[in-house]
Amino acid sequence: MTEAELAKEVELKRKIAAYEKRQKALGHCETEYKTGAEVCVSILDGDLDCDENYSGNYYDSCEVELSYKVETDYSGSAYIDATVNCEVEIEYIGKNTYSTDNESESERYSHTLYAHDSSRRTFDFDFVFGLYDEVNSVKISEAECKVTDVSMY
Repeated sequence: MTEAELAKEVELKRKIAAYEKRQKALGHCETEYKTGAEVCVSILDGDLDCDENYSGNYYDSCEVELSYKVETDYSGSAYIDATVNCEVEIEYIGKNTYSTDNESESERYSHTLYAHDSSRRTFDFDFVFGLYDEVNSVKISEAECKVTDVSMY
């Protein structure tokens, strides 16, 4: 290969590495097929808050608050509609259980984004435990947000 070809190859590898780094930092991305614009979602924060029963020795329910940001590099004059789906899974142990149990919930929301726009949203996921579960340990085992649908209008 010539020096010019080697330089082009190095530059291409640098651009690919930068693109992959940006994708990883932003989270899940989808591409709008007409414009090639990307819409990416990333989780900003997750918080677990559990309510104890009247006697205070186990949890009746827990709420997970999950915040995310969705953004686009679109540069046109129309707008992009993007649907984001988030799922949270909790893992819990109860007094009357012999192993760890899991529960998951999901929420979805449609965002309208203009050129180089972004939007934030917080979902509340509610988990209610059975009367006889007597849950005494809860943690978030997984949280994920994905862009599930992108279209330009």
